[in-house]
Amino acid sequence: MRIFDLDRIQDSPLYGQYFGLKDIFHYKGLPTRAGSRLPVEVLSGVQGTCVTKLEQAGALMLGKTETTEFAYSEPTITRNPRNSNHTPGGSSSGSAAAVAAGLCDFAIGTQTVGSIIRPAAYCGVIGFKPSFGRVDTSGLLYFSPSVDTIGFFSQSVDQMRDIASVVCSNWCDSKTKQRLIPKIGIPSGEYMDQCSQMAQDHFYSHIGKVKRAGFSVIEVDLFKDIANVNKSHKTLIASEVAAIHSNWYRLYRPLYRPKTTQIIEEGMAIKLSEIQKVTKEREKIQDDFDLFMDCNDIGMWLSPSSTGPAPLGLTHTGDPCMNLPWSFLGVPALNIPVNCFSNGLPGGIQCTSRYGWDEELIFWGSEIKNCFLQSYLGESE
Repeated sequence: MRIFDLDRIQDSPLYGQYFGLKDIFHYKGLPTRAGSRLPVEVLSGVQGTCVTKLEQAGALMLGKTETTEFAYSEPTITRNPRNSNHTPGGSSSGSAAAVAAGLCDFAIGTQTVGSIIRPAAYCGVIGFKPSFGRVDTSGLLYFSPSVDTIGFFSQSVDQMRDIASVVCSNWCDSKTKQRLIPKIGIPSGEYMDQCSQMAQDHFYSHIGKVKRAGFSVIEVDLFKDIANVNKSHKTLIASEVAAIHSNWYRLYRPLYRPKTTQIIEEGMAIKLSEIQKVTKEREKIQDDFDLFMDCNDIGMWLSPSSTGPAPLGLTHTGDPCMNLPWSFLGVPALNIPVNCFSNGLPGGIQCTSRYGWDEELIFWGSEIKNCFLQSYLGESE
């Protein structure tokens, strides 16, 4: 039995709000299936801190949401509410779709590569991935413990701020009052080349709105060797998921689906020396990123949330490459929904900043969103 302070709960901005919970989280009284065919008793566990904090703030868990198998790439049956012939993205497919469809007020997901920002963009909702470690990950079936981050989907930035203030450690809204809107960086070069031409045109049309609103914008080649970053990230997460599933995979190998099987077997073949090398490279990339922001006086980055609109069909969940380097860095990321692509599907702008600047990113993201809204209103007059 849970005993809460009712008077305090009723003062919470989350009081009475319903949330969906990605089915890789344990919840008291419900099985955890993780989108897999493994026996549920194998995957059982104890409810974690994040979910309990939300309930203590008066939020109500509505139900579990679909996830790709073990939060990797095998698609679910979930469809995109904006167009049911298209994927909602993954791995937090059900959480993004549930918020977009209005089934719940907000939802919980996770991101290891792009599983918050990409589905948020595909489904046209706010998505927030906090800095790595700012949200307690207890009660989670891990995929890659050194990268896995709990994130959220909501209908507004203000609502996301309310959620973050409850679950993020040492949240302090007053920090945002100390910093004005910073110089904005646009990462060009090989990183941007991963996007479709449609996505680039759509993105730069919105950067034009940001410039016309008076924001300071600089375009720089941030990820000069994005192929190596992508490879290093894959090595890291593959090695960790293989270690986590070693016993289960030995016992239940035929129950694993092909894409999950592939990454586990790739991870099993990775040598310790490779993991150590990638870990050192990651630390250097993180240090270089902070130094780059300091030297160029950049406070926030804007980039496409996806390589284009949600792909047609339900056999895959889309490419997370536009989100990968930010996950590798462990920095906060926020999807801001923007007007639709030419095919009528939602678009999104990805806002990112340096590690620990979650409060600032939420505040600045709200300003960017208002900039877009004012621009749309002006265009309609």
